[in-house]
Amino acid sequence: MNDAPWSTTPGQFLAEPSGFVRAMRPSASPLVYPEDMIFGRGNCGLLAMAICSGRSLAETTQWFRYYGNLRGTPKTNSQGRAFKGNWKGTTFHVTYSQYLNSKWVRHTHMQHLGNATVNRFANEYARPGVLYAIRFTGHVMTLKDGFLCDQKQNCRVELHRYRKMMVTNTWEILV
Repeated sequence: MNDAPWSTTPGQFLAEPSGFVRAMRPSASPLVYPEDMIFGRGNCGLLAMAICSGRSLAETTQWFRYYGNLRGTPKTNSQGRAFKGNWKGTTFHVTYSQYLNSKWVRHTHMQHLGNATVNRFANEYARPGVLYAIRFTGHVMTLKDGFLCDQKQNCRVELHRYRKMMVTNTWEILV
């Protein structure tokens, strides 16, 4: 018997504990959350980079805490290396390529695609079977085979709440 307080039957609407409802079957999406992901929590940049690199969310968070943090009060850790003390998980797009390079993930970075919305990018520019990290103002998501994934939703592009946002940057993950 399933101990979860929400429905997990394939084909049913999934009502998450936070009250958010996503209309999809759990196994339909090719995008898989990291095992240590807590649904509805976390930061979009950390989650997108964890999915793109195939690493755990904890490992990705540690890298950004140590190397990618651009805000906060400078402090030092026990090894004497500087880090920012009041970091709450904010990431910046300028550090995404640095992270992917440090994890040996081959990728290409494209900027400002003009008038492309997330939906248009998925339908016209994205190649089948290729993983993308898509950024627009204040948010980043992953895209693969017509499915978008962030910390609150993992569903088809047509159903996603951010499908009409204008794309500013994309990272194509090369296999």
